[in-house]
Amino acid sequence: EGAHEGHGLGDRFLGHVERCRVLLHLIDATSEHAGKAYKIVRDELDAYGHGLEDKVEIIALSKADAVTPEILKEQKARLKRASKHEPMILSAASGQGVEAVLRALLAIIDDAKTSEAEMDEALQEFLIECQENLSRMDLELLELEKSTDPELVKSIFRVMHTIKGSAGFLGLSKLEKLTHAGENLLSKIRDGQFKANQQITTTLLQVVDAIRLILTS
Repeated sequence: EGAHEGHGLGDRFLGHVERCRVLLHLIDATSEHAGKAYKIVRDELDAYGHGLEDKVEIIALSKADAVTPEILKEQKARLKRASKHEPMILSAASGQGVEAVLRALLAIIDDAKTSEAEMDEALQEFLIECQENLSRMDLELLELEKSTDPELVKSIFRVMHTIKGSAGFLGLSKLEKLTHAGENLLSKIRDGQFKANQQITTTLLQVVDAIRLILTS
């Protein structure tokens, strides 16, 4: 208890755990109350935050060989009620359940690696598409200084909206906020609240330059 406040190994240990893809939560079957033991650690994770509370968790009742079948059954029920998950049963001494737990861990890690690879691929596609869209937006904004064509404004708005949506999906919050601001300005032009002039197009071109700067960083 008190780990999130620095007690014992405390937040140094929790900081290390931040880098883990999955948490294996082992509860000692010989403890007084498996459910309460689980809740103590769970509360520390929630109090610390930093994403630990959202990590995938495998829950297992360990030292199964050290208690009677009756106590094991009771402890498993307590842990299930506290965690709202079916706990795995294992014993390092006898080997019971160890392979099953390792397989469960590997399955989650492999899924996470696949998701990361897919996200990297999506990011690369986004960067290529974004550069093409920004070049198009440069030309259309320069044209906007000379034309009041509403279709031109709509086209620029769609490009900005597309970049914002992709940024949100990829978790690029800074880029999402910037494009949202550009989108708001364009919507006011589209709705007739603002008139496109040199000052406004210059501002939008600065937004485009800022987007490029974020992408290169």
